[in-house]
Amino acid sequence: MILWALHKNILLIQPEALKIITENAFYKISHFYRSSHLKLLKKILEDKDASKNDHFVALTMLKNANISASGVLPMCQDTGTAIINGYRGKNIFTDFNEEKELSRGIYNSYQKNNLRFSQLAPISMFEEKNTNNNLPGEINLYAAEGDEYKFTFIQKGGGSANKSFLYQQTKAILNPKDLKKFLYEIIISLGTAACPPYHLAIVIGGTSAELNLKTVKLASTKYLDELPIRGDEKTGHAFRDKEWEEIILKMTQEMGIGAQFGGKYYCHDVRVIRLPRHGASMPVGIGVSCSADRQIFGKINSKGIFLEKLETNPAKYLPEIKESLDGTGKEIIQWSDVINDTTKGNEKVLEARLSDALLNTIPSGTQTTIYESYGMTETLTHVALRRRYPHPESLFSALNGIQFSSGDAGNLIIHPSHLKQRTVVTNDAVHLYSKTEFEYLGRLDHVINSGGVKLFPESIEQKLSQIVQTPFFVTALPHPALGEQVGLILEGDETLKTKVLIELNGIEWGAYEKPKRVEAIPSFDYTATNKIDRLKTLKRLDL
Repeated sequence: MILWALHKNILLIQPEALKIITENAFYKISHFYRSSHLKLLKKILEDKDASKNDHFVALTMLKNANISASGVLPMCQDTGTAIINGYRGKNIFTDFNEEKELSRGIYNSYQKNNLRFSQLAPISMFEEKNTNNNLPGEINLYAAEGDEYKFTFIQKGGGSANKSFLYQQTKAILNPKDLKKFLYEIIISLGTAACPPYHLAIVIGGTSAELNLKTVKLASTKYLDELPIRGDEKTGHAFRDKEWEEIILKMTQEMGIGAQFGGKYYCHDVRVIRLPRHGASMPVGIGVSCSADRQIFGKINSKGIFLEKLETNPAKYLPEIKESLDGTGKEIIQWSDVINDTTKGNEKVLEARLSDALLNTIPSGTQTTIYESYGMTETLTHVALRRRYPHPESLFSALNGIQFSSGDAGNLIIHPSHLKQRTVVTNDAVHLYSKTEFEYLGRLDHVINSGGVKLFPESIEQKLSQIVQTPFFVTALPHPALGEQVGLILEGDETLKTKVLIELNGIEWGAYEKPKRVEAIPSFDYTATNKIDRLKTLKRLDL
């Protein structure tokens, strides 16, 4: 198929060309980053002045980049609004509806590539429906000089889109002291909801509010990086102020916000663009590109269709070290490492709950001491350990700098010294023995209240793991006299159900712990991360 034709220095573009470049562009920016972005993440890991939080976030993002580079799961679940800016050279001709063909490319990419549909169509003022194809996209087409059709393709997630702001100011801010004070206040107000570290763009001036914010968006994509670095009174052209970029970047590093949870890297970099303005108007625009930095440049010319090269092997930016717990000297491992471990006398930490059933599979003669860790996203890293092999312990003990307390509901409250946020309130029920020791009971929102006795599914599931090798879960089911009863849901058939009902009698149960109702279903519903979707599964059982 001929996608374009050259005739008397005129390039005639065929519809298929626009569809192809768009479809491929949105696939690529859903799964791959620019090398320059990955280098900035690596820079954080190599910076000794960066906080532990900065290091943790940067490492996590590099791991995520490595996963998304497989081309199956996108780098962010919010695959955004599809934005296309097209600049058609004066010697480029089309005889079709360009917006329609570009939209076809968006449609194809989102249908074929496991991307989320985010666009809502208004039915009435208060009723909306998802279009189920991520259309309409935002398509802006411009006339330009040259012999090429150039494109910028952008995926703009809702979080970063929400952090674009326009401020109508006056000439009074055009001095170093007041400008710095003003920018400090608006930058810190962005917060962390848009997933830093950010690529920050600031535009000062503009002949209209609309032009200002359009420039903000382009600057955040690096589209304006080649602008001159000085202005000109005759032409009034835009310029990039690299001196103020450095000033503002240093300012963000001193704010202490860091990569989401305190530290130095609130921003990767900054772009400051100065525009001409009307004497009575001083618009100031600010916006960000989030940590899922998703843009790509493309072009069509007489030689073919081209897209900017993105990095397909982000693993090369990962540090060649094994993770460990700060201050413990204990290496973090996966379960497969336990099974295959031949070393003696080492202490290692398993990044997962370790059931009694799993403990029983440890090869005899294993001399490695194995610990189970406790932590969560909010704490960034592990905060407590308990030994599980040999000589298992029931209590978690705090790592250095960590203390615990409990709330009115018996929930664990963490006091981490490594975070600006001095308390992290959890939804985990615990028995607190001291400021540094607790016994984990289970999730408060999973508690089963049977006849006034509070039961924790997690502890019941631990016991059940002795006799059930297939997927299962414990949940609260209604009971006419007790209010709630313990229910056991199995992935399997009636034969398995009968077998389990018999074997339940061989376990030592506490009051009301023994499942009073057992149900089997051939297959569970699972989430995108391969966890059991309990609610969907229970709905199918109609209990």
